[in-house]
Amino acid sequence: MLGMVKRWSSLGGEPFEERLGECRWELAMVIPVSVFFQHSVGSLDGKTMKGNFYKCGDKLQTPHFLSWSPIGLERPMFHCPAFFGTLSFE
Repeated sequence: MLGMVKRWSSLGGEPFEERLGECRWELAMVIPVSVFFQHSVGSLDGKTMKGNFYKCGDKLQTPHFLSWSPIGLERPMFHCPAFFGTLSFE
């Protein structure tokens, strides 16, 4: 399934050494509806979903975590639906 997901990063597609200090980046993804094969999703046209996207840097020199939709908890707990954002499909 992961091979079906297309992604583009403003930092390129190759691994690189850890970057220290402030670093801004963007990520674009195309996730085909077929990856939701365990659910009867069909078309996403006009639908909304709840979800989140995460980056985990727990093994880096300066451990950090971030999420697209903020998680209002002291410690990272990513699978917490109370903090999922709304994804709207056109």
